[in-house]
Amino acid sequence: MASCISIEKMLSLPDYQSVRISPNGKKVAYVEVRPNWKENKYIKRVWIYDSESGKKFPMTDPLKSSLSPAWSNDSKALAFISEEDTKEKEKKNQIYIKFDFFNPALKITDAPEGIDSFKWNPDDQGIYYISTPKNEGIEKRNKEYGEFEFVDEEYSRNALYYCSIDAAIEKINGHFKTDYQETSEKDKEIFRSEKLHIDNFLITKKGDILLALLPSPNMEERDEKKLYRLTREGELRETGIDQIQDMTISENSDFLAITREKENSKWFLNNYLEIINLKTWETTKINTDIDENIFLVGWYKDFIYFQWQDRTKFKTFRVNLKGKVEEVSTPGENILECSIAIENGVNASIKSTKDTPTDIYFENTRITEKKEITKDYSLPMKSIIKWKSSDNIEIEGILSVPENFDATKKYPLLVIVHGGPTWASFDYPLNNKIYPIEEFISKGFIVLQPNYRGSSGYGEKFRKLNFRYLGLGDYDDVISGVDFLISEGFVNSEKVGIMGWSQGGYISAFVSTFSKRFKAISVGAGISDWISYYYATDIHQFTRYYLDSTPWEDKEIYRITSPMTYIKKACTPVLIQHGEIDNRVPVNNAYKLYQGLRDMNIPVKFVLYKGMKHSPDKPGFYRAIANQNLEWFCKYLKNTDV
Repeated sequence: MASCISIEKMLSLPDYQSVRISPNGKKVAYVEVRPNWKENKYIKRVWIYDSESGKKFPMTDPLKSSLSPAWSNDSKALAFISEEDTKEKEKKNQIYIKFDFFNPALKITDAPEGIDSFKWNPDDQGIYYISTPKNEGIEKRNKEYGEFEFVDEEYSRNALYYCSIDAAIEKINGHFKTDYQETSEKDKEIFRSEKLHIDNFLITKKGDILLALLPSPNMEERDEKKLYRLTREGELRETGIDQIQDMTISENSDFLAITREKENSKWFLNNYLEIINLKTWETTKINTDIDENIFLVGWYKDFIYFQWQDRTKFKTFRVNLKGKVEEVSTPGENILECSIAIENGVNASIKSTKDTPTDIYFENTRITEKKEITKDYSLPMKSIIKWKSSDNIEIEGILSVPENFDATKKYPLLVIVHGGPTWASFDYPLNNKIYPIEEFISKGFIVLQPNYRGSSGYGEKFRKLNFRYLGLGDYDDVISGVDFLISEGFVNSEKVGIMGWSQGGYISAFVSTFSKRFKAISVGAGISDWISYYYATDIHQFTRYYLDSTPWEDKEIYRITSPMTYIKKACTPVLIQHGEIDNRVPVNNAYKLYQGLRDMNIPVKFVLYKGMKHSPDKPGFYRAIANQNLEWFCKYLKNTDV
């Protein structure tokens, strides 16, 4: 009989990201992420797959992280960002280039503060990159007085630079040509502003640079992003195009495709696709008739490729300039990332199915091994189920059960609530590092993952259903799903637990004080009091968007949606897990819930992860969080140790 995959083995599986196919469609670059348990960190390593030989090769050092692979436009070279080789304690990320599979990569930048992102110039003679220089005035002040800041007044705005590849190679070789000797020691600064921050940029074949700029890197100002054009002469021109999200340029640089937010957009509203003629700057809105947010992939000929989430699947589509939309993904596949070759339309992707975990594919050829690594493990059976909430809204969820599931038995049930809320749970295997579904199933539990109101993939109207109804509507969606499974006859109603992270942690916290239906609860990085959250978070607009007010304008909506309002009703043991330096959901939310439960004499355990922000960033944190949850629910729902 196949064995269950352990928490450590599950966390040791490779993850994949940043898949990039070469413009000629013959090679695929991607990043493989694996844990280094000894140093308790993740290592990102760039690989290349060559379709002509059918072989793949690691491009980067296995002991240091590399990321963001990008092909030159002639497909002959690969650039990427990697930690520089230095004895300095603080290593900066620099740009490296590989001109073939076998010779060492060349480091072509020496940016004092490292590289944030980069793009090849269309002529392949240089690379534009973004770096964030130090503010010399603040540096001087810190030395004189100690470190302090004027909140929401002082920002580290970035700048755009250009690095000539020939000049960099000459510098490496110790040579200097007369025509660039003056700038070889320092890359050319292209754009820098005391009032604007670069979010994204593109280079046209005519030499103009398209810049998506916002007032600052402050999350509060993400909605104020505007499109600018930096001419070859260095003149910055406004285009009048705002509310911009993403952009991609056609191969001939004649057209720009962008996604835009609706005017005065709230995060639960759909975006839309717009085409800009870069010769005339006329704009055309493209009606895709898709009731979801779309994510741009790239151009091939006159087609714009994009993705959108359809319930529990991400699909890939393309649309021409006349608005004709057609799907290019295969039904049943979940395309998490996609890359299109601009010369022939060949694609590479990161995808999964209901029965297979995520792997990298060249067209339909799988080129990585996660499926092979996990084939001998017993994985849960997953199915999509539907039920009606108390207001007759249809809710969908993922039910995971063991391979030998017996519907005549009664199982303890665990509910895992996803974050967001504009996110979702998916039905492909091995997709949750925080909550070990596979271990839960092996211990005799079954697992429900509800896509409650507000989840993405179900249309704009569904995403708006928890507007001014946070917690309350979410609770109805969760508890009606529990009731539905109990009515099916295979759930023990006396042994039900719930857990979640971020927004899922908020819903779990809400349940912990609002309901008596659960026997054990785990709250991960969850909100316990919306007023405290509003004052201290780095995304104040989140509460204004969803609660439609500020605490002093409508204190009641903040009160009825806050878990702490119902603390006197709390009766369930709660595990609280939270990062020490979480800016998204400040840790005072955890302390409030913890102290309230203590005062009510409710069993509670609070785990504070030192140096951790909103999400785990170390394999050791993931392992600790997963094991603590396994122990917690085994103790309170099965009366056993792990």
